[in-house]
Amino acid sequence: MRIPAAYSVQFQEPEGYLDFTRFGPPSRAVVEESTRLLERSTPAGPSTVDDLMREEARAEAAVARLCGVGAEHVVLLPNTSTGLFQTALALSERVRPNPPQPQVCRRHAARLKLPRPLPPQPLPRP
Repeated sequence: MRIPAAYSVQFQEPEGYLDFTRFGPPSRAVVEESTRLLERSTPAGPSTVDDLMREEARAEAAVARLCGVGAEHVVLLPNTSTGLFQTALALSERVRPNPPQPQVCRRHAARLKLPRPLPPQPLPRP
């Protein structure tokens, strides 16, 4: 799948940036929208929280449209680590009502059968 140039120009990270697990730089559109929402919430009135919660529903609907699913299948999370944690829980054999201790997660994650990556190929020598 080729990434459209109109999408790529929205990002400013330097070429070769690979630390997306710890921090995925936001696009220009995200920065602009976040700034707009922060400015709108600065005077904090009686409807501020309700207004911001409507924006969350709007974002979920946009993600659902992009993914071709219903909004009920979209969950927004604050960061990649939380998403990976929730994915690991979903892959485990049973659903727990409360978040498990990290030791339990490691035990369940150890049972996952993931394909092994291919060994690195040696570099050709001149």
